[in-house]
Amino acid sequence: MPQLINPNLHVILIHYPIALLFIGTAIEVLAFMWRRSSFRAAGRWMILIGALATMPAITTGMYAARQAMAAEDAASWSDLKSQAHLSAEQWDQLSWHIRFNSIAAGLLALLVVIWLGSSDRFRHKAHPIFLIVLLAAVGLIAAGAWRGGELVYAHSTGVGIVKGGWPTSMPESSPATTRAAAGGQWAFDALNAANTQAQRFDAALDIHAMLAGWVIAFALVTLGLSLRALSPLTTEKGEDLATSDDDIVNAIAGRSGMNEKKALAVQENADVELQPLPHVPAARFWLLTALLVVGAVLFGWMVAGPGSMQDAVNIFQSELRPKAHIIAGVSLLVLSLILALVTRFARHNKFLVGCFAILLTLALAAQVWFGWLLLFDASKGSLTHFN
Repeated sequence: MPQLINPNLHVILIHYPIALLFIGTAIEVLAFMWRRSSFRAAGRWMILIGALATMPAITTGMYAARQAMAAEDAASWSDLKSQAHLSAEQWDQLSWHIRFNSIAAGLLALLVVIWLGSSDRFRHKAHPIFLIVLLAAVGLIAAGAWRGGELVYAHSTGVGIVKGGWPTSMPESSPATTRAAAGGQWAFDALNAANTQAQRFDAALDIHAMLAGWVIAFALVTLGLSLRALSPLTTEKGEDLATSDDDIVNAIAGRSGMNEKKALAVQENADVELQPLPHVPAARFWLLTALLVVGAVLFGWMVAGPGSMQDAVNIFQSELRPKAHIIAGVSLLVLSLILALVTRFARHNKFLVGCFAILLTLALAAQVWFGWLLLFDASKGSLTHFN
């Protein structure tokens, strides 16, 4: 598997959230100029897509940071810092780049879930707060992007070509060149064989990190949509009428079943019409999330590189951190499939949706932490702290 993008996918993915968030936020701030125009809706789509694209940019950025340190086989975080080929100025720029963008990603994640999961009335009331949080996140991304630019253009961090890839020519002094000249043909086998393992590891880990980011992004969207399906039935005036599944079904169908106060509210107000709950395809998005988890698992398998199923079992049994990472990944897959069923057949059941949503959020947070430990520390060690 050749390295598709040199030095990593982060250099491509960072541009989309920056462009979409900045333009979408500008449209939202100036929305008073087109309150009823579809232009505002376009701006909000840009904000949503930009917020989601931030997640794979962050996860591939973590891989890019590890790659820029260029310390091979570090046994701990302290060893990695001491062996890394970074100056004090580079360390300062890199640490602030990670801090600014990580905080921004956290704010955007909360914004996506709360916004998608809220009723229209709550969105309207809380709009100033949403806008302040959005502006803060965009400001942090701008500051983080400036730090990243300094890293690359002022200090030449992470600009080297990664090892591996298909060679365009052979060194003049290499044995392969000599054999090629004697045999009348180019022979790339020697160099390719030497780089195959490292090349495959780099590319697989890069794609694994990207897919992990998209798993987070789709999980955020689907959590928000699942919460949205729990929103109560409302009237045109924005009054809540239904609080249970029976109330919703009976109210929409025009049957009795609502309590007296709610029934009178409907009968005495001729201008009040029941608004059925919008169709929220949360189950389909949970299936897409599960599919992305499968893809991340497959590339994670390539990163681990077990030669056989027995090798994989040995890795699982012998090392705690890879075991925890695998268990968290399987948990994400199982919980995504369970939530697909719950949101398909019991989407208004607050208890079931809430419980499984909390479990999936915890599994997602644990998976990110375990991946961070494996990337920046070592495969052996505690699950709660760096070595």
